[in-house]
Amino acid sequence: MANSDLHNAETSAVLLDLLMENGVSNPKKVPAFVRYIHRWLMSSVSPEHRLDKTLLDLAEAHPVDVVVTLLCSAPSCDRFAVLTIKALLRHLRCEGVVMALERKCGWDTLLDTDSHHYAVGLLAREMVCICAPWCCSVVCCLLELLSKEMCPWELPAMAFLVEVLVYLDVTECGESILQILSGHLWSECPEMRRQVLRGLMVLSQDPVMAKRMGSLTERLEELLWDSDRELVRMTATVLEFLSSEKDI
Repeated sequence: MANSDLHNAETSAVLLDLLMENGVSNPKKVPAFVRYIHRWLMSSVSPEHRLDKTLLDLAEAHPVDVVVTLLCSAPSCDRFAVLTIKALLRHLRCEGVVMALERKCGWDTLLDTDSHHYAVGLLAREMVCICAPWCCSVVCCLLELLSKEMCPWELPAMAFLVEVLVYLDVTECGESILQILSGHLWSECPEMRRQVLRGLMVLSQDPVMAKRMGSLTERLEELLWDSDRELVRMTATVLEFLSSEKDI
């Protein structure tokens, strides 16, 4: 695998198949396998579907190691990341999610940096219909990530959070979510502000959370002067919910 003279499409595919036939006996080897697959995909012009089974076998045997290596090796979304996500979803028996994104061209959208966050939102919507508890577990990780400086992951992370927000128990994590949404309401990115307002629209329908959102009214009023008409519409909707609270 380290010999660059052997690094070509045919040899790589055969080698990986042979190695996977006997299984990965040592979990410590998984990151090397996944990194090598990533390298192979980035340099190969051959169809990537050859590696579907290899990635699926790795995900079945060592899902956590595959996830961690995916995040380290491909922080941006590329062919490798898409294939690995598909393999992990199949490991979770979520074939329906894979097919739904296929029908809606979600996988192609995921590879476009301009539309990446939309695809993440679509992925979240499809996942939450089948495996809501898993999505809620993902949110716990996203809340930690969104509390830090983590460009370029902020927008897709927020898109995922907003899509599953309606399924969360805000009595447990509402305060943390509100704090994160409030912080990103000042973002210079228009799409981030739209995502935040979508989240606030959900939270404002909860009476307890609506009262806690009273401190945001001044900032929301400022957004009414924004040139983005959709953003203004969402802002007005949030303010309408808040104005129904007699304490605000």
